[in-house]
Amino acid sequence: MWTLSADYINNLNFDYLETYILRRGSEYEQLVATKPDLEYNGSIINKNEEFFPHSIKTHTFQHDHPVVFRIKELLQIEIEEHLRYLCAPVFHDAIVFYDRNDRVVSSLNICLTCSFLQTEELSLKADYKTYGYLKKLFIELGHPVEKPEYNVIDEMEAIKKTIKKPKR
Repeated sequence: MWTLSADYINNLNFDYLETYILRRGSEYEQLVATKPDLEYNGSIINKNEEFFPHSIKTHTFQHDHPVVFRIKELLQIEIEEHLRYLCAPVFHDAIVFYDRNDRVVSSLNICLTCSFLQTEELSLKADYKTYGYLKKLFIELGHPVEKPEYNVIDEMEAIKKTIKKPKR
């Protein structure tokens, strides 16, 4: 079941947000091997409300900051093409939303590689441009992303050019 990313962000009440990167690799594999009780399904926060062991906060923005307005705009882009890849998402980026009492309101796990957004309970449906512009925004902020040279927008625009339009 999919929820529109616009519905998600329009119904979310928060006071500030933080962006995170989730580092994976040999250190994480060693941690999991030594602590098999860790229950992370790839998300930034597990069911016990514990942060992923190798999550790194990159930024904090209040609800009225221009970056927050931009994130909201990106999540409200009208869906022209919702891409679904056959790979399983591996979340390397996340946005965590907080209330004024510093409690987590929601966490948005992001896989820019396979264009997938997921919260604690929802899979979000978003346009391919949402992912491309989120990636560009993260790069502008100095937030490290996987494959910074690749952007899904460029790929989709190239594909669109090869599609022949029917003659009228």
